Amino acid sequence: PFPAPPVGGWTAQRATLRKTPIKPVAPMKPLYWTRILAAPPPQAVDHGELVPTKPLWLEIEETKLDNIDEFTDLFSRQVVKAPVKKKVEVKTKIQPVKVLDSKRSQNVGILAQSLHVEFSEIENAIYNFDTSVVSLEALQQIYELRASEEELSLIKEHLKTKPEIPLDKPEAFLHDLSGIPNFAERISCFMFQAEFEDAVSTTMHKLDNLKHTCEFLMTNESLKKLFAIILTLGNYMNGGNGQRGQADGFGLEILSKLKDVKSKQSNVTLLHFIVRTYMRACGGALAA
Repeated sequence: PFPAPPVGGWTAQRATLRKTPIKPVAPMKPLYWTRILAAPPPQAVDHGELVPTKPLWLEIEETKLDNIDEFTDLFSRQVVKAPVKKKVEVKTKIQPVKVLDSKRSQNVGILAQSLHVEFSEIENAIYNFDTSVVSLEALQQIYELRASEEELSLIKEHLKTKPEIPLDKPEAFLHDLSGIPNFAERISCFMFQAEFEDAVSTTMHKLDNLKHTCEFLMTNESLKKLFAIILTLGNYMNGGNGQRGQADGFGLEILSKLKDVKSKQSNVTLLHFIVRTYMRACGGALAA
């Protein structure tokens, strides 16, 4: 079979350079475009084929300009002189000093970066008890990571002896915190104030539980009968012992240990026996 015809058919004409070259009076700036070469249309035939239209680029002709000199002046390529490079002194970067050990420095650095606030905002939070920007949890973390007396002493000693060498960021952060008057006391009071209501509520709940427990222990008849059984059995077991026998009562801590007192039968403990005795004594009431 014959190969497929090229684009435009077998009678298509190949594009060629048809314009004479132009030589500007001065080197011009380039224009980075994609050039198109228009091919002449195929000649018409007489066996019924449509005559192709003339390409647009063949219809457009260049025009003569009377301001070509101005154009040349505006868009000619400028000769750029190579700039004289000035010698720049490369100063050795001073490495900040580290006073804290590596793990401590890392923890303080992570905290300082995680806050995402300016130090002035931390000061405002501490001075004015304001948690709108720096949260109470963040202030608690700052309080827990505050510098020790030994660390502050090392930092201040460095600033005194070598002030030209800056502190590393974690050391600088701790030093700035120490510059806030009564920093630790302020945050401690702030935390106490913020947690006071919850602390009071928790304490009141515990006191209420204690009160109800005491009332139950003092008034519940069933519990009194149970304690009487335990007291009786315990005194019997401790009979003849000058330190443990003849008791009028017992510490409540023994209640959790009754299950550990084994009988000859491995599956029966003192707790089992006390419960059986109580159920027998109160059989009628329990059945009711």
